[in-house]
Formats: sequence, C-alpha cells, structure tokens
Amino acid sequence: MESLRPIRLSELQSSVREVLQDAFPNSLWVMAEAASVRQSPQGHTYLELVEKTSGRVTAQARATVWASQSHILAEFREQTGQVVSSGTQLLLCVRVSFHEVYGLSLNVTRIDSTYTLGEMARRKAETLARLEAEGCLGRNAQRVLAMVPQNVAVITAESAAGWGDFQSRLRGNLYGTIFNLTLFAAAVQGDGAEESILSALRAIEIRQQEFDCVIIIRGGGGAVDLSCFDSYVLGHAVALFPLPVLTGIGHERDVSIVDMMAHRSLETPTAVAEYLIARVNGFVATVDECARRIAACGNRLLSRHQSNLQSSAAGLAILVSNSLHSRELDLRDTLTRVETAITTCVQDNLQHLAALQARCVQAPISITAMAAAMLQASCTRIKDLADLVIERNGNRLDLWAKTVSLRDPASVMRQGYSITRLNGIALRTTDGVHVGAVLHTTLQSGTLVSTVEATEKGDNDA
Repeated sequence: MESLRPIRLSELQSSVREVLQDAFPNSLWVMAEAASVRQSPQGHTYLELVEKTSGRVTAQARATVWASQSHILAEFREQTGQVVSSGTQLLLCVRVSFHEVYGLSLNVTRIDSTYTLGEMARRKAETLARLEAEGCLGRNAQRVLAMVPQNVAVITAESAAGWGDFQSRLRGNLYGTIFNLTLFAAAVQGDGAEESILSALRAIEIRQQEFDCVIIIRGGGGAVDLSCFDSYVLGHAVALFPLPVLTGIGHERDVSIVDMMAHRSLETPTAVAEYLIARVNGFVATVDECARRIAACGNRLLSRHQSNLQSSAAGLAILVSNSLHSRELDLRDTLTRVETAITTCVQDNLQHLAALQARCVQAPISITAMAAAMLQASCTRIKDLADLVIERNGNRLDLWAKTVSLRDPASVMRQGYSITRLNGIALRTTDGVHVGAVLHTTLQSGTLVSTVEATEKGDNDA
C-alpha cells in the first residue's frame, strides 16, 4: 500500500472551503423546512434547516440570518402574518459558506414569502378537505346554544388584551346582564399554542355540565403566528366538542380552520361579547313581549266580563222595578174593586144595611189585611226572584272567571301542556316544519330548544 503524506486538518478544511467557493460562487435558491429557530444576544438568527421524505429527515444544514439582514425576517412576518418558526416551509436565497472551525453554513440573503404562503394555503386546503371528508364541517354548528348563555368557559392567554376587552364589554352591557366567566389560560400563539389550547379543551370537557358554551379569543396586535388555528388536530377537537364553540381570534387574514369548525366565528373578542349580549337581550325582549301580550289579553277579558256584569245588573234593576210597579197597580185595582163592590152592595141592599153595618165595618179591615198580606207575599216573591236572578248571574260570573283562569297560559302549562314555536311562531301542525329546524318549547318553568330529526303526519293534522 502506497504511503500518503499526511496533511494538517486546517489544510484539509481550507481545501474544502476553496472547492466550495469555486463550486458555488453565486447565491442559490433552496427549499427547506425550519426545524428550529434560535436568536442570539447579538441579534443574529440561527436556523436548522431540514428536508423530509415520508417523515424522515433526508438532509440537514445550518443557516444564518445576520443581524444586518434582520429586515428579511421582519418583511416575511409582515407579508405572511407569521414569524419563521419550527415547521415553517421556506424558499431561501443563500450563499454557501464554509469555515474551518464552524463548518458548512448557509448565509440567508432573501426569503420568498409567496412560497410560504402557497405552502400554508395548500396545507390548509388539505386539512379542510380531510375534516370535511370525516364529516366534521358543521358538526359543532349543530350543537344547541342556550337561549341565555351566561355560564361561559373562555380559552385565552391571561395577559391578552383581548381578554380584558371581552370582560369589559360583558360587564358594561346596558341591561346589567351578569355573565359567569371561567378562564382556562392557554397560549394562543407560538409553537406551544396548539397543545396548550387542546389541554384547555380537555379540562373544559371534564366540567362541561357547568358551561353553556366555550369561547376561544385572542387579541392585541396584528395577526402573528396563527398557524396553530389551521391545525387538523385542533380543528377536529373543536368540530366534535360537546359544547358550542365560539371564536374571536382577531385575525386580519383568511378565516382559520378552527373558525370554520366552530359553532360561530366572529372577528374580535369584543364582537363575541356583543353577540352574547344581543342573544341574552333578545330572549329578555321576547319574554317581556309575551308578558305584555298576556297582560293585555287578561285586561280585555276582565273588561268584557265587567261590561257583561254591569249590563246584567242594569237588567236586574229594571226587572225588579217593573215587577214592583205591576204589583202596585194590582193592589190599586184591588182596592178600587173593593170600594166599588161595597158601594154597589150598599146601594142594592139598603134593607140589609143596618144588619150588615157591623159586618161592613169589619169587612174593610179584613180586606185591607188581606191586601197587605198579598202585598207582603208579592214583596217576598219579588225579593226571592231578585235573589234568584242575582244568584244565577253570580254563578255565570264565577263560570266565566273559571274559564278565564283555565284559559290562562300559565294555568294551561301547569297542567302539563307546552307551547312549541318555530322562528317565534306557535305551531299547531307539522306543516312547514323541516328536518333540522330548531324548535323552542316553552314549559311552566323554562324553555327547551330542540332540533327536528323527523316529522310524522297525525290524524289531527290539517
């Protein structure tokens, strides 16, 4: 074997550097994924770049963005809405550099943000297609949100400005509605945001009976590093979550995957607060209107029956007056006939006048007593008739009062009945009720909200 002259390591490294300089004299565009990103106190940014095939790393290299070139990262953040972090797909313009001590390195001079945006859009489209194929799209929207969602679980960073805005808007609502907020603190941006939000969702699911809905909010500053909200795992968790999930991420770009999977997506935390306030106030307004209509109906019934009672009383007074007048006329007629009979008797029977004188003295007294008795009997009959009329009309009034009481919606509901409405209109038949419609059933105490799965025609349907 031929003996080789040994060389120093520095000579070998110098030779490698010269070869690389000759082989790559100009800048190159390189596609890679950022495996890690580290900032130095001097302002330099060090990246570990990798290329993966089927999840396995097939190439790896170090890259550097010198402090003098830091504007490259600022431009990338402004154009894409995110910072360069682990997992970011990059198209970099680099110069190959080799140092005898530090080895091979790539000095970054430019970053093509359009490539990253395209990769983000592609990943987002693939994630959305996968979730849709699994039947996740619209699943959470089918969850029934309470008419009065006052017990709210909130996922956000405790120090986030959006959290403060959200609380202030709810507490300052003009109607004085009280909302019970429970914070589940989580990172809402950065590398650990996805797992942090998932952990908060798991904690809420354990206590789901305590809450009406879940709010995911974020605010303060621009939309920076929102890639976690385009995650398949997080989108899947939101879609299948057992409670309605509302989002107010405050993004300035396209709607995220989590927004699409949520029950309702709003632009900002304040917008979410406004939505909750409007929903509660709408329910209160509906209840107030129902109370007003019930009171008006009751007043109309009372007024109608009061008028009937007054009419009956007036008729009774007329009847009594007419009866008394008739009896008085009868008495006068009787007296007149008595007087006429006496006169005739005296004129026709003068011969018996002396004999009948004593009897005639007593006859008027007897007749007067008889007439008085008749008058007393008539008065008694009139009083009995008046009492009977009053009793009958009193019974009718009691019957009307019981009818009004039985027809009172509150009394009907206490008997187990309920009122079912579709879009605020009470239902009498199944006509116009479609599968998926949301029905509101008012009971004696509270309201049930249900979703129609099927309808059946009954014998009583028109």
